[in-house]
Amino acid sequence: MIRIRCLQLLQIRRVTLAAALLLGLTVAFTASDATAQGAAEPPGGGGFQKPPPIRTDLKFDSTDAIRGHIAEHRSDFFVGEPVVIPIVLVNHMQHPITLRTNFNPRGNLVVTIQRENQAPQPYYGPYKLAIYAPLDIKMDPMEQLDRQLLIWGDGNSDSGLALPEPGTYTVSISIKLEVPEAKFIDQPTFPPFQLRVLATPPALAPLVTELRGWRGFIPLQLKVPPEGHEERLMELIQQYPNNPLTPYMCYAAYKELLRQYNLHPEDKTLADRMLYYLQIAVVPETSFQIEALNELLSIFDQMNLSIPAWSTATRILQVMPRDLQGLVGNSKLMQKYLINSKELKTEQYWSILDDYKPAAGGNAGAAPK
Repeated sequence: MIRIRCLQLLQIRRVTLAAALLLGLTVAFTASDATAQGAAEPPGGGGFQKPPPIRTDLKFDSTDAIRGHIAEHRSDFFVGEPVVIPIVLVNHMQHPITLRTNFNPRGNLVVTIQRENQAPQPYYGPYKLAIYAPLDIKMDPMEQLDRQLLIWGDGNSDSGLALPEPGTYTVSISIKLEVPEAKFIDQPTFPPFQLRVLATPPALAPLVTELRGWRGFIPLQLKVPPEGHEERLMELIQQYPNNPLTPYMCYAAYKELLRQYNLHPEDKTLADRMLYYLQIAVVPETSFQIEALNELLSIFDQMNLSIPAWSTATRILQVMPRDLQGLVGNSKLMQKYLINSKELKTEQYWSILDDYKPAAGGNAGAAPK
């Protein structure tokens, strides 16, 4: 375990991603199929700088489309296990466009779950009723957008679980889309798919039962520990290591320890524990992987640990969705560790070099040779 000296207040740089979906079925929705509604444009968002204005001089025809599918994914899970579903959207239009949407089940994503022989129920995840503004996502022709939907916590369920009992569940998903350049508004539906939920393995049954008693899956999906059970959650991580819930539990534990550390920055024990849980949380591919890696990079930078920081920065590049790579160009922290790195392929990540000016008289980066 790395011993951390006093870090002062951690100023974590976050890249928050919308949540995600999965299967192997394709749906296409074309500009000619949708009609302009004449309504006011919803607010945009996302990114770190003001986006360029929407172009109104582009010509579109009936061959222009946004195509999407639920990517391949597992269909068998156990009760209490996080279900990650990957959604893919591709710009099959002849021009660069602005895709205005989000992947929040309280926002533009519409999700229903139907248990066998029961009525379908809307799935809103752990999110409260609010306005979740769509994001303006710039996409070049044939560019692919990859996101994930996490089906796990459910604020409308007594147990706090979206899939609370063994059985077969049918999931239906649609997404509200707008392409303002093409005056295109639509809500296409993906083909429904089934999830088979099995009984929780006996070795993990006590863990799932205890979390259900707290309705703990809701805060865990929101990346915070169940209120009043913070220390117990950390005990459960040690008691039930290396299971599908581990990274989510560890990330929530990290968030709690970060909160405590910001109140007591002289406590090196808190710093040690905080980094320990964060490093476990970023190992598997989860719905928050990019966010967690950015926080880990920020900590390594503040500790002046250039080798782990460089390694983390290159890992972020490897797992970052293509449409988010432009955000790297606005991150001075990423530039600092990648500017001289052989992993930085300028033809692929050219935006990283945009407007970057090294510190006067110094080496621009800290990448190892």
